[in-house]
Amino acid sequence: MRVLFSIFLGFMRVLGIQLIKSGIMGSACVAIITVALALTTNTGLLWGIMLAKGLIAPFLGIPLNTLQAESVAGPQAGSAMGFYNGIAQLGSVVFPISLGLILDLTGNNYFVVLMAIATTYALCGALIAFMDEKRAVIVRTKMATA
Repeated sequence: MRVLFSIFLGFMRVLGIQLIKSGIMGSACVAIITVALALTTNTGLLWGIMLAKGLIAPFLGIPLNTLQAESVAGPQAGSAMGFYNGIAQLGSVVFPISLGLILDLTGNNYFVVLMAIATTYALCGALIAFMDEKRAVIVRTKMATA
């Protein structure tokens, strides 16, 4: 799987696609697809929507993980990725609970839940737009010899 991700990121770099732009594009597309998912009643169309979501989703997750890994270098890289992963795991616990609460409060209205998911993706895309894509530079100093 790592090989496929590396090929994907290398392909993006060759085309000159910035990770930030890919994240914004991925967020917007997944938000639109989630709205389409909420509005469809045709099962055949549902399969197409889910296929499109599966094809577009890597444009959101992979670049953002790579962006976090490349933004910090040296001894702080492990701590930064650990913090990033911890926040992501916290979100994977809190978000489903929040969606369940919304579902209960709205009387099992899945449309509202899907709109909450689409809004979250749109909000993520807006937040990604304010990020700055800088690669960390490792400064190597020469040791003094006696």
